[in-house]
Amino acid sequence: MGTKKNIGSAIEEQLKGFHSSPDDVVWNAIEAKLKKDKKDRKIIFFWLFGGTAALSLLLIMLSLNSTNLIEIKSTSNPGESKSNLSHHKFDSIPANEIGKRLINETDDALKNQVHLSQINSQNQQIQNKKSNVLFSQNSNKKEENIEIIPNRNNKDIKNTTLKTDSISENKDSLKIVSKKIDKKRKLPINKKDSSSSKPERKWSIYPNVSAHYYGAFAKSTNDQLTLNYGLYLNYLATKDLTIRIGVHKLNLQQTSTGGNSLTLQQKASYIELPFELKYSPFKTKVKTSFIGGFSYLLLEDARLTSTTSNSSLQVSNNTVFNKSTLSVNLGMGFQAKIFKKLHINIEPMFKYHIKPYSESVEYSPFTLSVSSGIEYKF
Repeated sequence: MGTKKNIGSAIEEQLKGFHSSPDDVVWNAIEAKLKKDKKDRKIIFFWLFGGTAALSLLLIMLSLNSTNLIEIKSTSNPGESKSNLSHHKFDSIPANEIGKRLINETDDALKNQVHLSQINSQNQQIQNKKSNVLFSQNSNKKEENIEIIPNRNNKDIKNTTLKTDSISENKDSLKIVSKKIDKKRKLPINKKDSSSSKPERKWSIYPNVSAHYYGAFAKSTNDQLTLNYGLYLNYLATKDLTIRIGVHKLNLQQTSTGGNSLTLQQKASYIELPFELKYSPFKTKVKTSFIGGFSYLLLEDARLTSTTSNSSLQVSNNTVFNKSTLSVNLGMGFQAKIFKKLHINIEPMFKYHIKPYSESVEYSPFTLSVSSGIEYKF
């Protein structure tokens, strides 16, 4: 390739000492060529001019870009080109063949130039294809990355859904456990503090037994204790207030002394109908209440017994007493729970009797009592 590309310089070197005149045939051929049309001249001129321009351009390009070829030339023996060119034996070549060879060589140079341009264009196309392939590969990678991202997002979504499902399951389990704990906590609370956490049952019955002291203001008496019984019906109006009505059988008595060893014993039997309010502000194990109200007393019987050292006389003195009377009741109540619906009560009471006698007397009777019993709530 090096000898072909530098063929012009090699020809010039070989033709420096060539001085032989061409034959007549050569001149005839030249004349024939000169007689051609101007068009042919222009074409030949164009080919020659183009060939020399292409050769010079090719030489410049090769001299600038192919340093490797120049190095190979420098390392090779300088006599090789001459020895190779000497094989052409220009001395033995006719003159007409020299022109043909020059034309052929220029044609070959042009063809080589065209071939090189084709190769360059092909290389450029290959590089463009490579760049397109790389671009497409990069774009495909980007698309793959773009496609992978939603997959990761889908995985993340699945993971999040799984996490939310596990969290919801954990929440449900925690709710179940908390409900169980609340049930366990509520059970002892209901057992211990059912009376405080909830209003008590509305209704209750309170049968009771009471000890009464029947006394009087401004009069000395003795032998005044009696046992009585009765029943209360209670209704819980509010958490703190209870309304109750009842019925009691009262047997009261009192004894007084007179002159000459005279002893007078007064007995009176009543049916008592109390109407009372019971207020309980304190919520403790032993519930304390304040009681106030009144009672309607119906007289059943009244007897007066007079006793001396020698005799005893009992007379009925119903006329001395009014057939009915009222009493004002004040007291306190103490209640403790003994079993579920059963409560024990202790209630000290003071009752002042208003005009029990038909005639006016100088003293005023009253009763002090302590009642106790079991209250059943329902």
